[in-house]
Amino acid sequence: MILAIKQLKNGKAAGVDNVQPELLKTADSIIPYLTRVCNLVWQHEVTPVDWRMGAIISPPRKGI
Repeated sequence: MILAIKQLKNGKAAGVDNVQPELLKTADSIIPYLTRVCNLVWQHEVTPVDWRMGAIISPPRKGI
């Protein structure tokens, strides 16, 4: 997860969760909490209701 956060580009718009990439990159102390939440969801196999309301959008393909 740390590698993925470090690879985020600055100045990009927030996603549907309204979390700016800069927030994740500068808040190293939040990574253990995010990891814990993800692990709890995985272990208990129960997805929080808010997570079910997300929109999955596939990126556009080049040339179209």
